[in-house]
Amino acid sequence: TVAAQADGTGDQKPLVWKTDRSWLERRPDEKCWAWRSLDLAQNRDPSEIPANRGDHLKRINTGLWGPKYARLCAVSVMEDRGANVQVKDHKAKQIYEVPASQLLPWYEGLLVLDSISRSPMTSLPWFQELSGILVQDRKERRLSSTLYVEKRLLDAAVTGPTTVDSTGTCWQHRRRPLRKELLPPSGADPDGGWFQVDDLLEYLPPWESLVHPKCGLYQEFYLVQWAAPHRSIDYSQMENGSDTQGATWEPDECIPDGLDVLRVKVKQKWLELEQRNRQQRERQEAIKQAKSTRAGAEAHADEPPAKKVRNFNPAALQKLYKDVFRPNVHHGISQGPSSTADEVIKQGWPKKPEDYPDGHTASNPPGFCGECTCMEDWHLGDVPDPNKDYLRNHNRDRTCERIPDGMIYSGTVRRRGTVTGRHYCEPGGGYGRSSPGADLRAALWHASQGLQNALEQVAPSLPLQALREKRGAPIVPCMALWSGQIIPMSPFEEHVGAHGPYIPSQYRLAKDKPAWLGMKASNGSFAINDDELPALMPKKVPGVNVNLVEPDGQQAFASLKVSIDTQVVAHGSGCLDKPTLEVIRALQVVPAPHRALIETRLQPIYDFASRSGKQVHVGTWVKAVSDAALMLSGAATG
Repeated sequence: TVAAQADGTGDQKPLVWKTDRSWLERRPDEKCWAWRSLDLAQNRDPSEIPANRGDHLKRINTGLWGPKYARLCAVSVMEDRGANVQVKDHKAKQIYEVPASQLLPWYEGLLVLDSISRSPMTSLPWFQELSGILVQDRKERRLSSTLYVEKRLLDAAVTGPTTVDSTGTCWQHRRRPLRKELLPPSGADPDGGWFQVDDLLEYLPPWESLVHPKCGLYQEFYLVQWAAPHRSIDYSQMENGSDTQGATWEPDECIPDGLDVLRVKVKQKWLELEQRNRQQRERQEAIKQAKSTRAGAEAHADEPPAKKVRNFNPAALQKLYKDVFRPNVHHGISQGPSSTADEVIKQGWPKKPEDYPDGHTASNPPGFCGECTCMEDWHLGDVPDPNKDYLRNHNRDRTCERIPDGMIYSGTVRRRGTVTGRHYCEPGGGYGRSSPGADLRAALWHASQGLQNALEQVAPSLPLQALREKRGAPIVPCMALWSGQIIPMSPFEEHVGAHGPYIPSQYRLAKDKPAWLGMKASNGSFAINDDELPALMPKKVPGVNVNLVEPDGQQAFASLKVSIDTQVVAHGSGCLDKPTLEVIRALQVVPAPHRALIETRLQPIYDFASRSGKQVHVGTWVKAVSDAALMLSGAATG
């Protein structure tokens, strides 16, 4: 389509018509939305400004704006014909043609429905018809208008059906990309409809503009701050006015592309404001949920606890299996099936929703998976590419093949299992693995015990300043690593804890802790509440107990007792000198060839060349000593 526009010289310059249809070209078969009249008889453009003053007044008097003027229809693209697209209506099953620029991506249409659901227009019949789609989608994901603006609209403009830019290009509904530079200001021309702009104050995405009482069109709207002499005029009583003096809401097509830099700036400002509002709503919801949970717990506090019913005697079980996380807990099967036949097994299946165990529910919607592509035992399903050929990489695969081939050719390993089909490699001559002797293992074990004793010397005087800092976060986890271990008399003894140490699942302070002291359960880092600190702080806070909780989150398998020194600085101020000497003394029992590996771990806290300790942070010291002890313990018992 070619139109004409005067270029100022008396000649006619043809217009180039464009629209951004990148999403349609990426996913041509994707379901989308089309704008139609309320009676579904014809296409209707909700972004189009009335053609003349009479049409404008008529729509104002009848209230035909926004969702009352046009409706959405869920469609699928049948054929892309360039300027127009042939679509099929999901509900009416009709096939009709719509302009490509008037189609909406599926996600954007859901944002339109979500915006209407938060407006006074929820009683519209066409919205009631499509609200089920919105409800179902909300169950599967959370709609995010900020994410969509950031990914799709930050470098684009949702405008009208005929928007001409400074180059003479006429854009239909979408203009992309935006200009990166601000055009020089030009003089106002009130007779030609041009007025000077000071700034763009606020932004509304198109789905919000559609239901806004001051907008009503499916375009991006901006709150425009006009320059003098209009800056001092009160426009609040106008149909597109605002409470800000000298500012009105204007659609995108009324704002020239020379202000694209201001467009991007106000969109970024809107994104930041929406993110802060969302975070505030989430905090309020969390507080409300916590209060509700606390009130429910207090209401049931006086009720006696229900007695647990034991349906079987664990001592009668023939075989017990050790728990992966808690070696002192075992599991077993109380009653097995009398037969492995499908008919017998299915007799015990739940027949009603109340038959399911606590925490489990029936499938929703109900029914068996007869046509799905799942991997159930009784049907493999329709797996389109079970071998995942799309992951194949010839260069990588050939490199992986050359590595064992090179090791076999050099004699490092020997190929075995070519006859049996096992296909494995074993070390060649001279590469056999030998375990450390009893004397070496005993020396490594005693050195590990010496390092653990040094860690215990630091626990009674942890600097408060070190616990505040990020470098102090490893203090409690490293000390707790050794508090929960049951140390055997000999590294060769086999019993619970001999293969420790075990990392706690959670860290919890005992109930007798100071009011100003808290702890993050997931990583054991202390949290200091300065508002609760007493005016006269004692020099030392003794006996702070940290419970080390098992993976089930209920029972503590050990506890760590520490004391906090409020006057010692974070680097220890001499309190680390004696434990450091204890560490170096414990290493002397390790043979020299093996000692070098441990000294590498301890270099951050001790200078082995000058034989002097370093002034380091307490967290750094505890981490280095704990790592070295872990190496020694693993080598002694491995």
